[in-house]
Amino acid sequence: VDATNRAWEKWTPGAPTSPHWYEVEHLERLLGAYIADERRGGRPPRSVREFLAEFRGLSSTVKRKQVLLALDLAGASSKLS
Repeated sequence: VDATNRAWEKWTPGAPTSPHWYEVEHLERLLGAYIADERRGGRPPRSVREFLAEFRGLSSTVKRKQVLLALDLAGASSKLS
């Protein structure tokens, strides 16, 4: 059978995940784990924009701005924790 989309690339563990793969509960747990790690000193706090950039298709600052505007978070505090 011929491929329907020859440009399709298989996801690999090092690649960003799609935000569409997450249900609300999973995103809550992911954010909670990030915040807990930051509070323990695991890494400097990341901004909401940085968090969004970790997902496939949201590396563009224009796209992240659109998401923040849609969520009415464009002027919100920038740190997660």
